[in-house]
Amino acid sequence: MKRYLVVYNPIAGKNNKKNWVDKLVKEIEKSGGRADLVTTEYAGHAREISYKYAKDYDVLVSAGGDGTLNELATGILEAKSKVVLGILPIGSGNDYYRNFASPKDIKKAIDTIINGKIKMVDIGKGNSGRYLLNIASIGLDCLTVKKAKKLKKIFGGSLGYLFSLIYSIVVFKKQNLKINIDDREIEAKSVLYCFGKGKSYGGGIRIMPWVDSSDGVFHMVNIVDVNKFILILLSPSIALGKHTVFKKYVKTYNAKKIKVESEKTYDFNLDGEILENSNFIEYECIENALGILV
Repeated sequence: MKRYLVVYNPIAGKNNKKNWVDKLVKEIEKSGGRADLVTTEYAGHAREISYKYAKDYDVLVSAGGDGTLNELATGILEAKSKVVLGILPIGSGNDYYRNFASPKDIKKAIDTIINGKIKMVDIGKGNSGRYLLNIASIGLDCLTVKKAKKLKKIFGGSLGYLFSLIYSIVVFKKQNLKINIDDREIEAKSVLYCFGKGKSYGGGIRIMPWVDSSDGVFHMVNIVDVNKFILILLSPSIALGKHTVFKKYVKTYNAKKIKVESEKTYDFNLDGEILENSNFIEYECIENALGILV
C-alpha cells in the first residue's frame, strides 16, 4: 500500500481549494493507497512537517502554492530522504508546477499524484538557508513581488503581477551588481537579474521559458542599461517570454555556480518569498536531487 502525506496550506490562493484536497484524499484511497492529511498553521510549518515525516511516507503532497512546495522540498532535502514529492497546485501562482503542466487542470494534477512517473529534478543549494526550486531574483522583481502580494488578491495572479511590474518600473532605481558565474565575473547596472530552474514566476510571467528542470545548470536573465520608457515597452514581451530578442538589453547565461555581490543591501526573491537586506548570495546547482511526480 502506497502511503501519502498531504500537507495542506489553508491560506493558499485558489477558491474551493479544500474541496480539491478532499477529492485528492478520496481518489488516493479509491486507488488502494493510504492518505493522511495535515494542515499547516504558520510560516515554516510545512518544512517542519516534511523534515519530521519524510522517511515515513512514499509520497509527500504539497497542497498549496510555490511557498508551500519550497518548504516541503527543503524539509525532504534536509532529512536526506528519497521520498517523492507530489504537487496539488492550489496556490495563487503555482509557477513551479507550470514546468510540467497547466495548474488550471486540477483533475489532471490529482491523477498525476496517483499515477504519475517520477522525474528527478535539480535544485539550488546556497547561503540563504533555503533551497531554490524555481527562480531567485534581485532588483525590480523583488519590489514587484512585494507589491503583487496585495494586487494579486484584487486582480488575480498574472494580471496582479503585471500591474505590480508596471508600478515598480516607475519607482525602481538600477542596482550595481557584481555577478560571478562559474568564476567568470560580470559587472552590470541591473534592473532585473534572475536565475534558477523554472520557466516562470509571478503567476505565469515567462521569464525563462526555455529552462529544463533537470539539465544540470542554472539559467539566468540579466536586464541591463534600460531606461523606464524602454522597460515599459519590454514588459509585455517579458510576460509572454519573448524578451530575449532584445539582445542589447536582455542578457542570458547558464552556470553551475552563481555568486552575486553588491555594495548596498538588496532584497532577494526566492521562490516568491522575499529575503530582505542581503548584499551577498551564493548558489550551486545540485543535479537530480529531488523526485517529482509528473
